[in-house]
Amino acid sequence: MRLTSFLAFGTVLFVSLNLTGCVPGPPPPPPKPKPMVNYYQQGYNDGCWTKRHAGMKKNHYLYDHYYSYRKGWNKGYNVCKPMVKPLPLPPVKPKPKPLPKI
Repeated sequence: MRLTSFLAFGTVLFVSLNLTGCVPGPPPPPPKPKPMVNYYQQGYNDGCWTKRHAGMKKNHYLYDHYYSYRKGWNKGYNVCKPMVKPLPLPPVKPKPKPLPKI
């Protein structure tokens, strides 16, 4: 009897501890700006990186709340050139003229 109650208690404890780990917590707070950071330069670097690589690198919090980051990101995205040139399209062959009917 003692072994059975010990196993039951252990099982209940194990299950309850595992279920508490599945409860989602509050979302993490947005990143706080660091003092003395050049947000224009950071935005420029992120915008240029986005243009040169596949994928997006943008801190949406800084983009929405800091004019200098947004201005730098847009400038970097518009000025930088992609590192990989797109493949040229194959030349288009003209359609042959139909033969005249005799």
